[in-house]
Amino acid sequence: MNWGRYMVDAVFRGGSIHYNHGDTVEKMLVHIVDKIYREYCDDVPVVVRMDAAFFDEEIFKRCEQLNIGYLCAGKLYTNVRKSAENATNWRTFTSAGSRDVWEYTEFMSQQGTWEKARRTIYSRLIVVDTQLSLPCMGHDSVIITNIGMGSDVDDLLRQACEEHQIRAHSILSSGITGGVMMNWQTRRLKTMALNNCRSRISMPMPHGTI
Repeated sequence: MNWGRYMVDAVFRGGSIHYNHGDTVEKMLVHIVDKIYREYCDDVPVVVRMDAAFFDEEIFKRCEQLNIGYLCAGKLYTNVRKSAENATNWRTFTSAGSRDVWEYTEFMSQQGTWEKARRTIYSRLIVVDTQLSLPCMGHDSVIITNIGMGSDVDDLLRQACEEHQIRAHSILSSGITGGVMMNWQTRRLKTMALNNCRSRISMPMPHGTI
């Protein structure tokens, strides 16, 4: 887990264990949210951004129980694609400093084992550096979120004068400023472990140490 360029928590696993194994992620969320509220401020909006490895309703439910927001990369399931095909409220946007053009729509989606439907923002790249992008190029993406659904985190964003971050355009173009990111820093963790190992090897042993 990282906040900006700072790594704030990490779990080392064996190579055969799936990233989202057990309840480690949920425990990590509970720990870090409690730490933020106790040591910083108990009314700050907390938003977690997650890649598709965390596409899990149990994690979503934990975030909702903690009254924090989440933005999770979704999966292009058939029902999601079908909703996008039937959508009529498409809008376009461009990111700052880019000539690429995206279009997006939003709807509610619910997978088979989920207890409820969740806000789904579907986007696709239509212009790449002034060149049209064909639908078959595979630039579609999905975000699942609880932001903008009337939860406590919406009120906290408004209190922090960040109400614009609730809009789909802002979520897609810049995400949530200061959010906590959950992703798999495999290379970074390996590098950190290797550097730690090297420093241990290079450290002189105290006299009398076995």
